Amino acid sequence: MCAIIFKYNYPEHNIFDAFKFFLSVFLIIFLITYVIHFQYYKKSNNLVLTVDISRGILKIKRKNQLIEYLISDIEKAEYYLTYNLVNDRHGWLPWDTYHYLDLYFKNGEYITIPCFVVNYNELVLPIDESKIELIKVFYPLIK
Repeated sequence: MCAIIFKYNYPEHNIFDAFKFFLSVFLIIFLITYVIHFQYYKKSNNLVLTVDISRGILKIKRKNQLIEYLISDIEKAEYYLTYNLVNDRHGWLPWDTYHYLDLYFKNGEYITIPCFVVNYNELVLPIDESKIELIKVFYPLIK
């Protein structure tokens, strides 16, 4: 069907030109998705997040290093979500389900938690709603 539309709109081209066009679009989308996936994989590699609500502690383990923060020390939580995730819609782009969380602490430190570690709707942090910010992005590349 797409080849017929391509042929109809551009009569001087043939089916092989349409194939080359769609292949190049596919490769561009694949490369864009690969960049995000690789970045999220590197950020989440050997990262373990544990939330101990009863003691009010957030434990972050990366490789052999364990860092503990008090949940009350969280100054701000920024969720970077695609437009489809924020609006709870089905996504059409391969990166529509990617998202990450930046946690900022009172001592000036921050940590990035990609969706490979925990999903945004599964992480329950007992912090004030005013400290949580949802940021809509088209392409959720970790800054």
